[in-house]
Amino acid sequence: QDLEDDFFIKTSYVGAFGGNNWMLGWTALSNLGYTEMVTDVEETYTSSTPDLYNLSQNYPNPFNPSTIIEFSLPKENYVKLSVFNILGQEVATLINGQRNAGVHSVSWNADNLTSGVYIYRLEAGANTITRKMTLLK
Repeated sequence: QDLEDDFFIKTSYVGAFGGNNWMLGWTALSNLGYTEMVTDVEETYTSSTPDLYNLSQNYPNPFNPSTIIEFSLPKENYVKLSVFNILGQEVATLINGQRNAGVHSVSWNADNLTSGVYIYRLEAGANTITRKMTLLK
């Protein structure tokens, strides 16, 4: 079978729908919260120890489709870094686990989400910090 003819279209993804989740917003699975999109997340860590918990403004902001979120931990802690849409629905969990003290950087690809304002929240121990970011496609 010749895969180089005009019938087939070359793509960077596997499957018929690419990065778009066609079930969002109208199926029972979507309404029950079972269609959370998996997005690309890349994390880096710097071992310098900061004095305070901090969640920096993402950059670039606005972004399309990738952005970087940095946060600081003065001591080792359980960390959850989540992203919410403007309705308060969680659309991504970027980190959910133990992290060392230091400065952390997370690169997030929101290619599967629509344009709009999103809230990202860092929960570390008894500390919760939130910021806004804008996805413009």
